[in-house]
Amino acid sequence: MRRSSVVIADRHPVVLQGLTNLLGPESDFNIVARCSDGVACIEVVRKLVPDIAIIDVSLPGVSGPEILSIVNSEKLSTHVVFFSVSVDDADGPRAPDYEAGVGGIVEQGNWPAVEHYRRHDQSSSSSHLPEARYQ
Repeated sequence: MRRSSVVIADRHPVVLQGLTNLLGPESDFNIVARCSDGVACIEVVRKLVPDIAIIDVSLPGVSGPEILSIVNSEKLSTHVVFFSVSVDDADGPRAPDYEAGVGGIVEQGNWPAVEHYRRHDQSSSSSHLPEARYQ
């Protein structure tokens, strides 16, 4: 089975490390880059076009919803998944983001939602599910 390439973008180093530790050992995922700001994230997503970009909705520089808009306007195949403190977060994604093409919203502390997303993604016809550092 092909491993899904993943870019992780979060403004908190501990979250970047935690997501890397959580996803790294999974045979289904290949973490190709980690970013701590939106500018680095969109550069990496444009260059690598990962299957999945897990993005903090409140990244500095370019926000998660702005990155989603760029991914859509440039017709990149990357599936964007927002990582947020709360779905109801005032600065976070809203229902229109689903209409804009967000692949999902994962609340911090609710990691089982990623398992649901992975199962949904593997059952679809597409194999796609995102300090820049390549690994």
